Amino acid sequence: MPGAALRQPATPFDGREHARGPVTDRAIIATSDRDTFVSFSVAYILGVAALASLVLTGGFWDVIADSRALAALIAAGIIPLSEDDPGLGEGVPSVHLWINSQEPVTWGLVALAAALFVVVAVLKGVQFHAIARFQGIDGPTGGHLRAFVYGNGVGRILPFRAGEAAWSAALEAQSGADLTRAARVIAIFKGFLIFELVVFSVIGLILSDILTWATSLLPPLLLLVAAWLLMRAFSPDPRSLAAKTRSVAGVVSDLWREPHTMVRLVLLSLTSFFLVEFASYIVPQAFATLNVQIIQDDLRNVIFTPSVVIMAVVGGYVARLVPVTPGGVGQFEWGIAIVLVVNGLPLPEAVIVALLISAVRYAAGLLLFLGMMLSYGIETNLRRVIAIMRREDPSIVKEAA
Repeated sequence: MPGAALRQPATPFDGREHARGPVTDRAIIATSDRDTFVSFSVAYILGVAALASLVLTGGFWDVIADSRALAALIAAGIIPLSEDDPGLGEGVPSVHLWINSQEPVTWGLVALAAALFVVVAVLKGVQFHAIARFQGIDGPTGGHLRAFVYGNGVGRILPFRAGEAAWSAALEAQSGADLTRAARVIAIFKGFLIFELVVFSVIGLILSDILTWATSLLPPLLLLVAAWLLMRAFSPDPRSLAAKTRSVAGVVSDLWREPHTMVRLVLLSLTSFFLVEFASYIVPQAFATLNVQIIQDDLRNVIFTPSVVIMAVVGGYVARLVPVTPGGVGQFEWGIAIVLVVNGLPLPEAVIVALLISAVRYAAGLLLFLGMMLSYGIETNLRRVIAIMRREDPSIVKEAA
């Protein structure tokens, strides 16, 4: 659907004419609004479809029972325990599902994992600040941290490159940074994320055999390619490959001349991703019991080991490296679940583990975002973010050249 792309609208009075007369500002805005609505709608539908298909693939009743969602739905009167109880449907189909839904949860571990995800966001915000200063964008650590949290939050609510556009808008509003310089900051930041994925995938290779490692990475890479193709259709990047290559080469050259900055950024990357791995490891432990065996296979062998977790988290991040849906929802969970299945975890348990990790990670990020917005606010707004996504700024066109 190329017509639904978030393309840059034509400049008013650019010489183009419809059959009935010149292109007007109002017509351009209406077209852009329609394109944005269609593109966003498709992205949200894809996100819902991806999650729904994941839950159905894992088994609807098993997923809501072992995740303890069934207990909440029964308590709320939404799902009846039996056909004689109030609620929708004919009740829980099996007593073991009800028993599993009543198993205790170690909420202290859940809180610890959520806190670790918040710490990761702070560390990445510090890294974002260091990169911004390296690119000559002045501002205090707190200001750039707010900019990072804002972009991170917007990126989990809106699809495509909304998070990147929000980072650019925040840097522009805080310090008057031009969008070309802000784009370089984002490119370096994403480059370090790729660096993290490469390092931890190599660690996964060392802890595993090459066949399992390769088959673990292949499905997330295929999801990444599919996401990239969808992004090209709905929100194409105006920059040419040559322009991107020149930009990356220039950044690498500059960083090599600043070894202290390079070492600091590398340490922040490795520390933050290690904490992501650790938080992802302890989330399923909080929900696993003697009855709810979500980290073991059918023979009671523990599959959810540190080496498997490393590759599962890498797979999730690879799958959402190009976020088509809001925050890459659906992409992230499928990436984790497939890697777990490849490593021997039964499909229902793999789906549950992926959804639990995603839920804690997503909730922690949104709570941090809402807390920041309610306490401190941000200097920009969503209107400016959408305008940057549409590339309605001359500096974006200049950067693409």
